[in-house]
Amino acid sequence: MSTSTLSISRKSQVKVSIFSALVLLIFSLTPLNNAAQAVDPAPTITSLTPNTGAITGGTSVVVTGTNFNAANIATVLFTSGTTAIPVPFVVNSATQLTLTTPAQGANAALVSLLVVSSAGNATASNAFTYGEVIPQTPPVITSVAPNTGAYTGGNTIVLTGLGFYRPNIVSVNISSSTTSIQATSFTVDSATSMRVVMPAQGINTSVVNIGISTTVGITTAYNSYTYTGQPSTGTSTATGTATGTISTMVPASGPTTGGTSIVLTGTNLTASSVVTVLFITPSGSVPAAMNTVCVSGTTAAVGASNGVIDANGNALNARNAGNNVSQTFEIE
Repeated sequence: MSTSTLSISRKSQVKVSIFSALVLLIFSLTPLNNAAQAVDPAPTITSLTPNTGAITGGTSVVVTGTNFNAANIATVLFTSGTTAIPVPFVVNSATQLTLTTPAQGANAALVSLLVVSSAGNATASNAFTYGEVIPQTPPVITSVAPNTGAYTGGNTIVLTGLGFYRPNIVSVNISSSTTSIQATSFTVDSATSMRVVMPAQGINTSVVNIGISTTVGITTAYNSYTYTGQPSTGTSTATGTATGTISTMVPASGPTTGGTSIVLTGTNLTASSVVTVLFITPSGSVPAAMNTVCVSGTTAAVGASNGVIDANGNALNARNAGNNVSQTFEIE
């Protein structure tokens, strides 16, 4: 073999060796690249704050989760049914991104959030609500606090529950088995809390129901509040106390300016048993303008008061120590 032939053979061997080394290097690097891609985790979504906004869009929403990688995330969408609307977004960190809501458009009021990523997609179902969700059923009252108050009214109570939506509420009613009067005022603080200013007891019993009348129905918390400080109507259980009655009231009407002298006729209307005489109306009770004068056990004279008496159907109660009895006095 000549020297030139040996030289060519060695050169060929060197070239083959270099080629083989390159092939081995390529094959050795390829599994590492695949492994790196395989372990790149998919994003997850844990919360949206806030999760409600205007139908016109423009609400800035912070999305928290994991594995938010700007290089992997291709797009963010609001979806409902078959509709999907792109959402502008900025990746703040691996656990947070900020998006700006688009207008509601063809989407439903309640939408889901979809993060499309090359490492895998993340979905938060029913995650954002456009506008207000209007309840379609009556609210629920779970508690009343405080649940007692003076018969004169004016105190504020807090109702706790679900579905308090101010545009739906027509009135808040304080009722007994036969009578219902409206609360002085009420304020809806949230979907789960509202404040009510209680009216005077009026002609209700001491233990009353609190009801909320809405455009979608009525809810009532029965026997949930007790008026204190004024005897409730009904038969006396006090030992040794006679039950008073009123059979007639003359006259039975008078001017709004008051001053009418009224004679009550009945039984057990004695100076020792009659405590006071009140005009009781749906909005409160007003003492007669002068003390009761008990002429005998069957007759009592009182002076009428104008006060806050309604135009019709006011009860004049002669209250003895153990019982209430009533007749109607009409304001002319």
